[in-house]
Amino acid sequence: LELIVARSLGISVWSILKPFLALAFVTGLAVAFIFDPLSKITFGAVNTYLSQTYQVRSLTDTVGSGASKGWYSQATDDGGFVVVWHRGGKGDAGVYEDVVMDSYNDRSQFQAKFIAASMDIREEGVIFSKVHVAYPDKKTEFYPDLRLDIDVDFSTILSQFSPADELSLYELPSYIQAVSNMGYRTDGYWTQVHKILATPLLYMCMVLLAACFSLRLPRKGGAVVIMALGLILGFVLYFATNLVVALGATGALRPAAAIWLPLFLLALFPLYWLLANEDG
Repeated sequence: LELIVARSLGISVWSILKPFLALAFVTGLAVAFIFDPLSKITFGAVNTYLSQTYQVRSLTDTVGSGASKGWYSQATDDGGFVVVWHRGGKGDAGVYEDVVMDSYNDRSQFQAKFIAASMDIREEGVIFSKVHVAYPDKKTEFYPDLRLDIDVDFSTILSQFSPADELSLYELPSYIQAVSNMGYRTDGYWTQVHKILATPLLYMCMVLLAACFSLRLPRKGGAVVIMALGLILGFVLYFATNLVVALGATGALRPAAAIWLPLFLLALFPLYWLLANEDG
């Protein structure tokens, strides 16, 4: 009722919207830089507690802390497992540099340590170049090239990295650097960075959209249609947001374009509607 009276007195809709837009902007900043990092810290603390309670540990903690190194493990066909570390390379292509791999049997007993200049993962197995092999009860041996029948799956390696949505804005830069140094694509992490930074603009767009459907005078009629359109647009906004995030994470679109361009286009609709109906 107060809004209707205020507008009937000639107060501009922009004067009404200014405090709401300012509140949306400040709230977006608080979510991006305060509440979201706090929620991620809480989530990480819970994971740490569960890991300690159930004796489960992650071998990629060094990546999460921002070190330019990465450990990961994978089970082998004989029931054992390998633990691999590498400094760099082209992870997406299966080529790694400065590799250290520890091999364990099905009873978790150490078998051998492989220290190689490079490791190439192929369908027929793992090929080491310039590798020293240290055994617990034998002399260290050197091989210019060495092939092992170990099936290493890229998806298994990538699944041991922290998902982008589990990292805060303060953790993402160092994590991006670490994953990039290991030779993997970082589109998903950059998309998450832009998604968090765009939170204030998203909230402001939502205020403008709400204004289009809530500042309409009742005497103009069509209230039910307006509410239905607002509900439909809310669902469209939700699915469109998830779609562009997925496109940015997979590299189909540049992360910055995937997040910011749809938001700017989204802001044009309410701005046009308000300008056309309020300012003529």
